[in-house]
Amino acid sequence: MTVHKKPDGGYRCGGLRAMREVVIFLLIFVLLTLSACGEKQENTEPIKVTTNSEISTSEVEQSSSSSAETGADDRISVSFMGIGDNLIHPNLYEYADSLVGAMDDGEYDFTHFFKNIRSFIDSADIAFINQETLSGGDELGLRGYPNFNTPRAIIPQIESAGFDLVGMANNHVLDNDIRGIYHALYNWAKTKCVISGINADEDMRLAIPVIERNGVKFAFLAYTSHTNGIPADVGWRVNYMEKEAIIRDVEAAKKLADFVIVSAHWGWDDVFDIDSYQREYAQVFADAGVDLVVGTGPHVIQHIEWYPRKDGSRMLCAFSLGNYCSGMIGPFNELGGILTLDFVVEKGEKSIENVVFVPTVMHKETGGEMAVYLLSEYTEELAAKSLVNTYSGGLTLDYLHEVLNEQIDSEFLAAE
Repeated sequence: MTVHKKPDGGYRCGGLRAMREVVIFLLIFVLLTLSACGEKQENTEPIKVTTNSEISTSEVEQSSSSSAETGADDRISVSFMGIGDNLIHPNLYEYADSLVGAMDDGEYDFTHFFKNIRSFIDSADIAFINQETLSGGDELGLRGYPNFNTPRAIIPQIESAGFDLVGMANNHVLDNDIRGIYHALYNWAKTKCVISGINADEDMRLAIPVIERNGVKFAFLAYTSHTNGIPADVGWRVNYMEKEAIIRDVEAAKKLADFVIVSAHWGWDDVFDIDSYQREYAQVFADAGVDLVVGTGPHVIQHIEWYPRKDGSRMLCAFSLGNYCSGMIGPFNELGGILTLDFVVEKGEKSIENVVFVPTVMHKETGGEMAVYLLSEYTEELAAKSLVNTYSGGLTLDYLHEVLNEQIDSEFLAAE
């Protein structure tokens, strides 16, 4: 893999951050004030967030002039890494609380959970994470399953850990109703992270988030198949998997970027088999012109496949990277993975190369350590102390390798 130093910032096609922060802050203040007075907030008018969704024709033409055209004789490589569901159950945020300061003092160390993969994050030009649980505001009460509310401290710490792209479209984004959405948007707007999947207004829904690395532009879109039966207040609040909307978004994204990356939250919990819905939408993404689909949602790892297109190009689809960090206790839930690859532009041609899946294991002990390990560094001694073997059993190195080899083709596994 070609390694590049990650730059400090990126290009965000999403508006004037300062204006957005002020507007969202004022809305959150009103919402929380009403909540404190015992009044139910209903029919909230969507706030106006300035975005670049109204891009002029000249701006589109300028943005769509790709690096493949401007540097046709050069080989440009942009490295990518991505992880799956960051699913913060109470035992995880309580452990993060115990690592710094006093308990219940509002201080947490979530970066602890990334310490064993820092080399992957630091060496990647683009790092992706699916933040499965929303930070809807500590004042609403921290909670776990089924309606999660994660400490707000996780937001700046995901940024400080080095992540660039954050998928926010998943089945838990409405767990804290509209107040949670606005709280999350306000706090993410204070970071350099590019998020996709939830929206403050219709303009934000239509805007295409774009970042640039090494002169190559990447559009980032996130979609979810459902929100646990909780309806959104308006149709544009959450990016649902709707074919017409996907085709429209990708068409706009291709005018602004060289590559299109999609975060797709789909599938059934704890099911390894890829269902017809996932395959249907994978084909929709491929036909629309998406380059990479990073799948999340089933809480287990699933196949990685190439989807060929009529023009001879192909899309890479990792149907599920599994859990990265979670409090779940099935042996199959503990195995996740890091997807690494290079986006390459050479002589006017674009491709994805050097695709590797690096398996990880979520480790939890009663009264002991909680951390994510690379499978290559996980031991039988650690497995024996896992909460999984306390409650459900079955977590062994042989089992983890068996699942890995059943789900991930050898083409995508490192030689070791």
